[in-house]
Amino acid sequence: MVVISERPTAASEPCLPGHRQDDLVIGEDGKPTIGTPVERATRHVMLQQPAAALLPQGTDPSGHSPGHPASAATKLNDRPRRTLGRENPAERLHTLLAA
Repeated sequence: MVVISERPTAASEPCLPGHRQDDLVIGEDGKPTIGTPVERATRHVMLQQPAAALLPQGTDPSGHSPGHPASAATKLNDRPRRTLGRENPAERLHTLLAA
């Protein structure tokens, strides 16, 4: 595992479509909580299990469907990004795939 401040310089440079950055969020108990692969050119996010990390604190995860990570990823991908000229990742990915 590499701490963000210790990443190679190439990780900050512009990238080609299809390059991705994988981050892992570590929970309070030191165990991996959720994986966040991000396509670097479009900022498109695909969240990976466990979904409990996406729920508000104190929420009982048994009341949520297994599709919760996909729903949360959709919300993230529909948010405009300054780095994308106020486009959202879903729009940028669609434009990239249509080219």
